[in-house]
Amino acid sequence: MQGRPTRSYEPPYSASVQSTKLRHHPLLKNFQHQNINDLHEESLTLGQKVADRVATSMGSMSFIVIQSIILFAWIIFNTANIPFIPHCDPMPFILLKLCLSFQAGYAAPFILISQNRQAEKDRLKADQDYLVNLKAEKEVMLLLEKIEAQEQRELELLQKIDLLLTRTGRTKDL
Repeated sequence: MQGRPTRSYEPPYSASVQSTKLRHHPLLKNFQHQNINDLHEESLTLGQKVADRVATSMGSMSFIVIQSIILFAWIIFNTANIPFIPHCDPMPFILLKLCLSFQAGYAAPFILISQNRQAEKDRLKADQDYLVNLKAEKEVMLLLEKIEAQEQRELELLQKIDLLLTRTGRTKDL
């Protein structure tokens, strides 16, 4: 290695340009991590809370088991010849169909309200994830700037060492 290096060092990335854009990003000025679940629970109305409870209970395995037992018992009591038990809904079980239709019609709005609320919560989570990703990108860019600055300092030091070695004539020893 004789003489000064003729090539100038250029880093393979330019973190300073990206970091400047992110540093002044309007979404990151007052960004704080927040628990979306807590924020969303605080904003729920009584109707939304009831809809969530109804949808949760109707979507549980215990509800399915209890409803299956009731339906099975209804069919048995109305088809079997059991003394002292009158048949209130003989075959084709019109009253049972009416009760099940009423249950489905009554439960559907609760389930829709609960799904809409969950979709709103998912949108809030997506917004929060976006802000977290922006902040992470900003931090990565700041780290890249620091690495770039260290590489520049290292190159300057190497150039000074090379210059000193050239002046003293010790380059032949290396």
